[in-house]
Amino acid sequence: MSEEQVNRVLNLERRFEDKPVLKKILVSGEVSINKLAKIASIATNKNQEELAGLAKILPCRALETLARDERRQALSESVHVNTNPQQSLLTVNLLAHLDYDLQKDLLERQKKGININQLLKDLLKKHDEELAQEKQKLAEEENRRAEMRNTATGAREKIPATGAHAKKPSRYIPAKIRRQLRKEHGTKCSIRTCQKPATTIHHTQRLALSQNHDPNFLSPLCREHHAIAHSIDRTYWKKRRP
Repeated sequence: MSEEQVNRVLNLERRFEDKPVLKKILVSGEVSINKLAKIASIATNKNQEELAGLAKILPCRALETLARDERRQALSESVHVNTNPQQSLLTVNLLAHLDYDLQKDLLERQKKGININQLLKDLLKKHDEELAQEKQKLAEEENRRAEMRNTATGAREKIPATGAHAKKPSRYIPAKIRRQLRKEHGTKCSIRTCQKPATTIHHTQRLALSQNHDPNFLSPLCREHHAIAHSIDRTYWKKRRP
């Protein structure tokens, strides 16, 4: 072990002095130094057992993402309630992302005395309502298909001699549901603090149990948050959903 590694171990041992579970897996070499260094900043007496378990199964990048999420959550909760909301927004020149004709149109309307702020709010509200209606329709279709499969399965069990075969749900998510999720979440991970590209559509209810692809229980996730979602409890998941 190099001198640098020895110093890192000693530093972590000091940080884990009052966290015996993490110190034990560090000293035993059960979990790498790199992994434990990722979660050292968020480790407490209360969460040390949970973090130790996660450190054993999650890759370094997922642990780094987990720690980042926890720090951002803590920071968000510590912000004073009287903080000006505009000060907490990212500085983004949205106008620069609009094409010239749209910019011109909005400016012309504003010159006429039209409240373009209210106009945009109304358009966004309408957009969200249309997405919600579309999602509900797709959810109803998926649930009807699941009920039909369950009925067919029950009939097959009662009359095995018929040779009927109930169809199992395909793991392939229909294109129309994928399109709906893209309209709702764009191309990014659906975790609100994450800006990484989504790589996987995650079932927040196990497909084996739900038997369908209800879009209310589907979320596009980046690689790291997908790994976390499969290894952590529902409390964490619910806390970070939009």
